[in-house]
Amino acid sequence: TSYGGVVDALIRVVSDVRTSEANQTTGGRLRYVCQFPEDEPIMASSLLVSGREEWQAKHFGLKDTRALVEVETNPIDSTTTIMSKHVRIGVFVPNMVQALDCVTVDILGSMSKEYVGAVGIMPPHIIAMAPTTTISYITQPSTGDHVPLSSGLLIKTSNFYTDEEVAPGNLDIVVVPGPDPAAKIDEAGLQWLKAHFDTGKVDILSVCTGLYVCAAAGIADGRLASGPRDFQEDLRARYPKIKLVGGKQRWVQDGNFWSSGDGVLGGVTNGNDLMAAYARSGKYWPQELAELILALVDVGDRSASF
Repeated sequence: TSYGGVVDALIRVVSDVRTSEANQTTGGRLRYVCQFPEDEPIMASSLLVSGREEWQAKHFGLKDTRALVEVETNPIDSTTTIMSKHVRIGVFVPNMVQALDCVTVDILGSMSKEYVGAVGIMPPHIIAMAPTTTISYITQPSTGDHVPLSSGLLIKTSNFYTDEEVAPGNLDIVVVPGPDPAAKIDEAGLQWLKAHFDTGKVDILSVCTGLYVCAAAGIADGRLASGPRDFQEDLRARYPKIKLVGGKQRWVQDGNFWSSGDGVLGGVTNGNDLMAAYARSGKYWPQELAELILALVDVGDRSASF
C-alpha cells in the first residue's frame, strides 16, 4: 500500500519542511525529506497513528527526527486513469428516524470532491480521484418537507419520492435510516424504493430498523440481512422470507442490498461500519481515497462479525 497521499498531506502541515527538500523527483519516485518538530507530534498524525516516532517507526522503520521517505508516485497526466465521476446518493426519510442512522451518509459525503477539496491538506491526486457528489434527502408527500429526527433535530428535505430527479434509476445509492418499526410508510414510497432496487444498479444501504422499511418493500425477501439484534425475533415473525444474520453480523451484503445490525445489543454506530465497508468495496471510491478519509473520520475497521 502506498502512503504517498498521506505523506503529501503531512508535509503540507509541517511548517519546517523546505520546499527544495520536499520535491526531489527521480526515476518515478518522489523523495521527501521531512524535519519533524521535536516538541510536538505531527499535526496530521491522526490520519494514521498518534505521535511522530510511532508513525515513523511503524511505516518507515525510522526513529530519529529526520525522515527520508521514498514512495511510488502517480503523476496526473493524460495517461492516468482516475476513478472520478458523479455519485448520486438519496437518503430516504419518510418519517422520523434515528439521527445517528441518518448521518452515517456523511462518511460517504466526506469522500466527495467538494469535501476533500475544501479540507485544505489533501494532495492534488486525491482531490482528482474523488467523485463529485449529490446527496438528496427524500421523504413522502404526506410527511411534508420537514422531517423530525431523534434528539429534537429537524431537517428540511430536498425531494419527495415523486420527483423525477430521484426517480428509479436516477440515483446510485439509497440510504434507508431506521424509523420506528411501527411507522407507516406510503405504499407508493415502498414501491419507489423497490423500483430502485430492481434496477440492479442502485445499491440500497439499510441502517438499523431501516430493515423494516426494506422488508415491507419486498427488498429483503430471500436475502441475507442483518438488522437490529434485539428485533430479530420480531423481524423473523413478520418477514419469514428474510435470511436474518443480525445476531452475529454487524453488517452483511447480498447483491445490491446492504444492511447493518444495530440496536440496544448491537450498537447504533454499526451503521458506520456498514458505510466504511461499502466505501472500501471500490465501486465509487479508490482504495487510497477511501482509506485516507476513513482514517480521517476515525471510523475504525471492525470485523463484520460480532
